[in-house]
Amino acid sequence: MDIDTLRSRWDTFAPVFADRYERYTRTLANTLASAAELENAASVLDLGCGAGGGGLEIHRYLRQDARLTCVDLSPEMLRIARSRLPEDVVVQEENAEKLSFPSATFDAVISNLCLMIVPDTDAALGEIRRVLRPGGVLAASVWGAPERSPMMTFVPGLAREMGLEMPAPPRSNFHLAGTFRDRLLAAGFENVVIGEQDMVMVVRSGAQWARDVLEASPGISGWLQTLAPEDAERFRQRAISKADAMLARGESIKLCAEWALAW
Repeated sequence: MDIDTLRSRWDTFAPVFADRYERYTRTLANTLASAAELENAASVLDLGCGAGGGGLEIHRYLRQDARLTCVDLSPEMLRIARSRLPEDVVVQEENAEKLSFPSATFDAVISNLCLMIVPDTDAALGEIRRVLRPGGVLAASVWGAPERSPMMTFVPGLAREMGLEMPAPPRSNFHLAGTFRDRLLAAGFENVVIGEQDMVMVVRSGAQWARDVLEASPGISGWLQTLAPEDAERFRQRAISKADAMLARGESIKLCAEWALAW
């Protein structure tokens, strides 16, 4: 996917993300900020800041004189982020593959659920290395094991089960799962620690899940609109039933995130 298409997609998704989904990402952002030991950082970059929720988590860890810069490709995400973040936080549009900052600008870079989306991940990792000061640290998360991530595999999996054609993305967002450490080492980081953390979508019923996913996600709701009305309704009812069954078994609808601390 090219940069302009990616920007447009996230501009469209921004209000829904801020309203429905960002709450699930903030515990993971908190983990990254804690792991990076930001208390001693003078300058921190939040790369792929989205609607600003992660920036709020990061900001809590910073000393009073530290500078936080939050960047994203989507102007609409940045508009929402600016309305939420403290005035002392710098908010600006950036392309992760071609950052505008001078080399050795930041003590730490935090990137929460962003690097698997960037078209050229290796270019972005090279830019992160470039803008980090000597001894600086990257704390980043990406989509992890797909078999433990029903939050992201539920809809396409059910579509396959029902024989419904769903457009495949040009590249799976799981493409870094299991290889993230090797990519970071190849980018020049000498030390990389890898961990996992579940990001749980807290819903109490299949109907609530359907409202938050089938009806609110532009990509999924747009796909449903391409189906015959009876097929779309059949899919919706099957999805609600399957989500209810998962919840009845005590299973959470989650994403297994793979996180890394690299320096």
